[in-house]
Amino acid sequence: MSYLMLWGKCKYCKKRLSFLYPFIELLCGLFFVLIFHRFGFSLAFVEYAVLTSILISITVIDIKTMEIPDGINFFGLIMAVFFIIVRFFLFKENLLLHVLGFLAGGGIFLLIALATKAMGGGDIKLMAVLGLWMGLKAILVTTVLSFIIGAIVSIVLLITGKRGRKDFIPFGPFIAVAALLVALYGKEIWNTYITFIL
Repeated sequence: MSYLMLWGKCKYCKKRLSFLYPFIELLCGLFFVLIFHRFGFSLAFVEYAVLTSILISITVIDIKTMEIPDGINFFGLIMAVFFIIVRFFLFKENLLLHVLGFLAGGGIFLLIALATKAMGGGDIKLMAVLGLWMGLKAILVTTVLSFIIGAIVSIVLLITGKRGRKDFIPFGPFIAVAALLVALYGKEIWNTYITFIL
């Protein structure tokens, strides 16, 4: 609302503001509505609202700078530990699955980075944080889904000429979209995946 009321300009210096700011705020709001519709007012709503904010920030920064800041990953790590502890005391959640998720998420991307040099350190850290936060099963689905989304987007960019074969495409946004889909529809995606495999 402030962006519209100020006609997209700074109140003091009148410099034009990027439309990216209200767009990000609107995007966060839309995801919050989806999360609320899915989980109601609950711990899961608060948890995934925080996760959404982190992932949207990472997506925008990675697209603009081709980097995922360590500070955001570290904040995500703190939030992951906090919510895991809360869930453990409230619901006796299995902590081992989160530790395994941390090792699997970071480990898989570390191996890919060592083998292909196609992954950055920020991607590895992000997957480790998400693995700790979401658990083993969720991070495995997120991994597969991120590569599917990445492949589809990359093919479209190549076909449309937006990117060449040697151009670098940030992978953080694909991880973020996959993680949000798993957070919202993880059970359905997992059941579909198992049915397809079997």
